Amino acid sequence: MRVQNVALNNGPEVAGVRITEVKVREPSAGELRGLSIGAIATMDVAAMIRLLPRITEPALSAAQIEALGAYDFGELAGRAAGFFMTAPQEEEAATPPLSPTE
Repeated sequence: MRVQNVALNNGPEVAGVRITEVKVREPSAGELRGLSIGAIATMDVAAMIRLLPRITEPALSAAQIEALGAYDFGELAGRAAGFFMTAPQEEEAATPPLSPTE
């Protein structure tokens, strides 16, 4: 099972301790129950708010995910959606774009 580490700029506080890093792991079929893979692949906000509590460590609640800033939410959602990419798609996403002078 694949796992991605995500550094948070402004993570939630739990028991007085700010969470600065979250692990996002590849979901199992059961963790996708009730969700559309298409919605996950397009990073639909509602789908991600339901999925991320199931696949983050430490486990973030839906309320904590809803309270995240746009950058942190985008990073977590992007990693979760990335588990649905094919190998060529992953390779293309990892290739930096050409600069205008190239």
